Amino acid sequence: MIRLLGVPDKNVSNTPTISTEEPLGQGQMAKFTLSPAVVANPEATRVLYQILEQLIRIMAGIPSVNPVLEALFHKAFLFPKIEQRTEAIRIIKKILSDRRRLNDIVCSCVRSRSLSLWRMLVVCIAECAQPQYEIAIEATRACGSMVGVFAVLVRTDVVLLFNQ
Repeated sequence: MIRLLGVPDKNVSNTPTISTEEPLGQGQMAKFTLSPAVVANPEATRVLYQILEQLIRIMAGIPSVNPVLEALFHKAFLFPKIEQRTEAIRIIKKILSDRRRLNDIVCSCVRSRSLSLWRMLVVCIAECAQPQYEIAIEATRACGSMVGVFAVLVRTDVVLLFNQ
């Protein structure tokens, strides 16, 4: 799955050539090449992110696989060009709209004593929320979903958290 999301491009020199014309996402600082199967076929991209969503659901509760989950998050949410993160934002919105999925992420962060999973979600949303991108509207909706779920969790005294 990580290979489909992207592999480092070995034909690029190590000296970064950063253009000031377009903002870059964090993952774009390192040059990489997406799998042609993913780039050329939007359905393949959608399926890949749906698989990622299920892997998050399954793996978030297992502390020993947290490094794998972090690698998946990094490749899926930070490596694609900002304009190509539509499916990533949709999955993030689904995660942040569902109390159980959000609980999975929060519990995983608490168990691993690392906020890296959470940080990658927030960074992806923040990078996509720049007004020059069409995806900014979806990123803003994802923020709204997150705030809505947090409001529900606060009202219910966070009963769901850590009751696994």
